[in-house]
Amino acid sequence: MRNTLLLQLPGVRKICLYYIAVPVLLLCLFLGTACPAHAEEIADSSSSTSDSTDTDDDLTLGGDITDAYDTNLKMNPPLRSRADREALVAGIQDGTIEVIATDHAPHTAAEKARGLAGSAMGIVGLETAFPLLYKYLVLEGVITLEKLVALMSVNPRRIFALEGGVEEGNAADFTVLDLGAEYAVDPGTFLSKGRATPFAGWKVQGRAVLTVVGGKEVYDDNYESNR
Repeated sequence: MRNTLLLQLPGVRKICLYYIAVPVLLLCLFLGTACPAHAEEIADSSSSTSDSTDTDDDLTLGGDITDAYDTNLKMNPPLRSRADREALVAGIQDGTIEVIATDHAPHTAAEKARGLAGSAMGIVGLETAFPLLYKYLVLEGVITLEKLVALMSVNPRRIFALEGGVEEGNAADFTVLDLGAEYAVDPGTFLSKGRATPFAGWKVQGRAVLTVVGGKEVYDDNYESNR
């Protein structure tokens, strides 16, 4: 809430992690845009201190998550309600929210095995972000593929004036995706140093098969070559 209010100040560029409906409403007010449909009633019914097990990881985790003591669900900000998820999706659809990021936190197994009170905050995000969002937002008709690419790549590049890209004269920065690849999330195949994810076993679609940064190939889908 505090960080959202700071956005009113001239020259402030702040990254906020939005898990609840109220900041989305505040953004609407500050940007002068119409609030997402039903967001006001959602905010009225949402609690910023809710500890309900019926929660969602930002845009994808649903009400089927019931194990409140699973440290793979421990993150900061904490998971919120289904109503807050709906407000986030509405904010994405109408353009209030311009960027989706992973908040990638590759904690070791030991760091996530200290019980709910003692384990580290956060989960692996880079390995699952695109395939989850492509399957559960794009293929479900919530947003278009073009919109997802803008949220994850085009808009961050514009907002933060990042170099590189795919235009002539740029140092090439791009990822090639196999949109037809269907598989289940398997933490054992992650290249990240962390394995903590609440999405193990989830059916997803879309896989990165090649990544080029600064004109150099830094990843391909030959798993062993990336070890």
